[in-house]
Amino acid sequence: MRRILRDTWSWRGGLALDELEYEPVPVDARGGPVTEPAARHWPLLVSSTDTVALLHARDAPRDVILGVAGLHMLLIDRTGGYHAILPRRMPEVERRYDELRGDEPVVAVEEAIDAMVEVGALERSPSRLVILRPPAPTPSDLHVARIRMDEAEELPEVWPMSRRLQRLAWRVGPEGFAGQRFRELASFGRLRATIADPDPLFSDQDGLYHVGPAALPPLSTALNVGSDGPHGARGWISAHHLRFVSPPGVGSPILLAAYEAAALLLGGGVGANAVRRAARATGLWLVLLEHVDGRAGAFDTTVAGLTAEFAPLLRLAAGGDHRSTVTALLADLERAGLVRTERPSRKTLRVHVLPVRAPDDERTTSFLRQWSAWRMSGGESAAGLDELVVLAERHLRDRVRRTWVDLLEARRVRVEVRPPDDA
Repeated sequence: MRRILRDTWSWRGGLALDELEYEPVPVDARGGPVTEPAARHWPLLVSSTDTVALLHARDAPRDVILGVAGLHMLLIDRTGGYHAILPRRMPEVERRYDELRGDEPVVAVEEAIDAMVEVGALERSPSRLVILRPPAPTPSDLHVARIRMDEAEELPEVWPMSRRLQRLAWRVGPEGFAGQRFRELASFGRLRATIADPDPLFSDQDGLYHVGPAALPPLSTALNVGSDGPHGARGWISAHHLRFVSPPGVGSPILLAAYEAAALLLGGGVGANAVRRAARATGLWLVLLEHVDGRAGAFDTTVAGLTAEFAPLLRLAAGGDHRSTVTALLADLERAGLVRTERPSRKTLRVHVLPVRAPDDERTTSFLRQWSAWRMSGGESAAGLDELVVLAERHLRDRVRRTWVDLLEARRVRVEVRPPDDA
């Protein structure tokens, strides 16, 4: 079974190193791990897979590969997850490294440092070490590395150090400083994603950049906000920080999540009634998306037809005339810039679902906070919005997440880490 590389990069949103653009400035960590969140320093976004891929491409032996993988992760732990300046000798790191390798024939710590210096992952002087960003592995490097890593797993003798490395990778990556710092970059608005136009010459027949089941964070409920914060469907990238090389037009996929549409609709509104109306209008927006397959586009309908679709979603009273409600919510959607309507004839309503700007992070946070408080008070069930939540989850899973996966697999996503004073 072939290794899915993006799964090993799950802690940084499944992104390959050459899809991340940043020039780090190391922080001084000679006195100990940096404990500050990633508001002003440069997190270490290089994985051990990246570093060993460069060594695999040079045909490095297994004892060097395992040593570098272990040392790389121990250094992440020692810095607090940052590109950093470290003392030349670190007895605690050396002790942990010796425990990690045990009695196995793995290179000593100095030889692992030599290998990291060779591939550009470390700078060494008599008084200090500096953790650098090495050149990103090329597709050819990753191809060779994947073959060799897969072959190592098929060997009849599995070194105990390999299993210890797997446990350490989980503690340092998704559950440790590496994943924590990437999510902090997102929360501080330092990640900017650019979506490139499709490349007709791109091909990934070997599935090198395939997105596996573990490459992106699991989706959640309650308008799809996970415990790690919003935007998990897009690997923690805010829609507000997405830019398309070519402006999206008719046929462009809608990458906006339901909670972001609701944040636009809420605007500066405060209180249960404002949240309830924004949630209802979001439900109508989700109904409209069904007509255009989740893409920007237009369709013809009638107010009565939309009302018939929309009323069951909110469990509105059967037999009632709810056209005025739908008309009012359509007006809310137009004011928020989510749709545009026109009347080609007296009875026909033409609805244009628009590729929209997204709410800024402050507005999104305001909606999520108010939505959570309202839901905890029983407002969600009282207003009959259970079906809306189900529809929002389906939109996030089948459209936003699926589109994001397609973009990653087509290598169309590039993420820039902005300097702290330019976020």
